[in-house]
Amino acid sequence: MSIRNKLIAITLLTSVTAVLFVSLAFLINEVVSFRIGVGQQLGVIADIIGKNSAAAVAFNDPDSARETLAGLSAKPHILGAFIVTNDNRIFADYVSPRVHARHRRPAAETGTARMTDSCGILCHAAKASPAKRFPHPPVEVIIAGIARESQSFWDTDGTLEAVAPIVVNGQTLGMVVIQSDSEELYTPLRWAFFIIPLVLTGAFLLAFLMSRKLQKVI
Repeated sequence: MSIRNKLIAITLLTSVTAVLFVSLAFLINEVVSFRIGVGQQLGVIADIIGKNSAAAVAFNDPDSARETLAGLSAKPHILGAFIVTNDNRIFADYVSPRVHARHRRPAAETGTARMTDSCGILCHAAKASPAKRFPHPPVEVIIAGIARESQSFWDTDGTLEAVAPIVVNGQTLGMVVIQSDSEELYTPLRWAFFIIPLVLTGAFLLAFLMSRKLQKVI
């Protein structure tokens, strides 16, 4: 290669590598920011549901609790929400029409919160029996697994979870569990996957044109 072509190649390699690393850093920052934001939003919703349904749980009024949960239908990404009392009973539940439309039959992994159904094990628990009990595994095991996963940054089963206590006069009467799909997390990032290749292509062409002009200085 001539000195001229070597200079152009070095300039292109340096410029494209720098832009690539900057783009990756931007993408990682966006993923982290959106993940934290969606998790915080779910946590706030679970906390609000817990406060609004506290009276219904205290006075054993599941119909009012279900009405409170039904308001989550305005959030299409939420797959299911549940109010679980201290006696391991699903007091009220909301399952998204999207889940009902799929007609899936979830299969539990004993002792975990993961299911083949995207709504998770609690959707199955809500439909398990008229008494809303699901003893294998127990509901407290399910809640513990979901609570651990809600604190984890990485999404391993395609759903995002939030858990909040229902407290009345300093006494915890139950828990609110909300499960959402991860599509809400990745939808805003689609533009980034579209823009980054354009930026790399533009940087490559600009570096090529500038290197052809500026290498004459050498």
